[in-house]
Amino acid sequence: MKLISYALAFALAGAAACTSGDDSKPGETPSRDVVELAQPVVERSGIRWSKAERRHLVRTINAPAEIEFDPDRTALIGPLTEGRIASVAVKVGDHVERGAVLAILSSVAGAESRAALTQAQADLELGRTNLRRQDGLHASGIDTERVHQEAVAAVRRAEADLEAARQRAGLTGDLTLRSPLAGTVVERHATAGETVGPDSKLFTIADLSRVWVVGRVYERDVGAVRAGATARLTLEAYPGRKWEGSLAYVAAALDHETRTLPVRIELEHGDGALRPGLFGTLAIEAGDAVDALAIESGAVQRLGERTIVFVHQGSVGESERFAVRELQVGRTFGTFIEVTSGIEPGEEVVSAGGFTLKSQLLRDTLADED
Repeated sequence: MKLISYALAFALAGAAACTSGDDSKPGETPSRDVVELAQPVVERSGIRWSKAERRHLVRTINAPAEIEFDPDRTALIGPLTEGRIASVAVKVGDHVERGAVLAILSSVAGAESRAALTQAQADLELGRTNLRRQDGLHASGIDTERVHQEAVAAVRRAEADLEAARQRAGLTGDLTLRSPLAGTVVERHATAGETVGPDSKLFTIADLSRVWVVGRVYERDVGAVRAGATARLTLEAYPGRKWEGSLAYVAAALDHETRTLPVRIELEHGDGALRPGLFGTLAIEAGDAVDALAIESGAVQRLGERTIVFVHQGSVGESERFAVRELQVGRTFGTFIEVTSGIEPGEEVVSAGGFTLKSQLLRDTLADED
């Protein structure tokens, strides 16, 4: 019979409180709904209490979030043609100004064009030598007019080829890669002596003065999200810190793979804590604010059919006394829950460690049933 259900145990306790055997005074908490614990036990159990207060409450939606680079302030830099890296001027973490030299490339096409230029110069010299010879023969009447005109045409073609080769050589010499914006070198994939091409991404430069925070709103909460809503970012890396912004973007459609709605706030980087790649949570305000009596949601517990809190009633000798109080609750607003009846503003309710009190109360109740 000791294994009586929680509901039955407290039904019996309530019935006992209403009998002549209950010596509690009107308005006092029945003795069966009181727990006393030694102060060292309270400290070891992490029992903590806070005041019930009227608060300005706004419903919030929590969305997992990640900090990302602002793509409008980020540049991926690579060569336009194939080449070999002659030198690299920066390393990861360096700050660079717009136009700063990142690397020098010796163009493979440049080497080929210089060889073509040398060949064009040789062809022109050969053509001119042949033309001087044909001029002499033509003047002596030994050569025909046709052969002489062919020699003239060959020189003109060689001159045109040489000019084209000079232009190509001028366009395809050593290449200098420069930063298109001021920022920080966050990635470098360039090594001296390496051969690279148009598909190579050698550097990522990012202006980290402003970052994006991209959240993923679950499908069930999509209807409550709107652009311009206030959102607060918390990061796993920085417990206790918060950053606030407003939703600058709400996607028009859900991500078909994750079934979540992408949203975004944009934040100033400030002290450098908002590093891209960090994960956290966006608490997004949804709906109108209300003023209501509220307590931390962790304070509320269930005992059988009862919704209860433990109210701190002060010290008794070297112990702390806590009374069970049945209450009615309303809406949940983030980490707070609205209280519609059962406690008054200013009363101290246990918001952490309540499980210890609940366990002790059940042990006391079962012992009374022996």
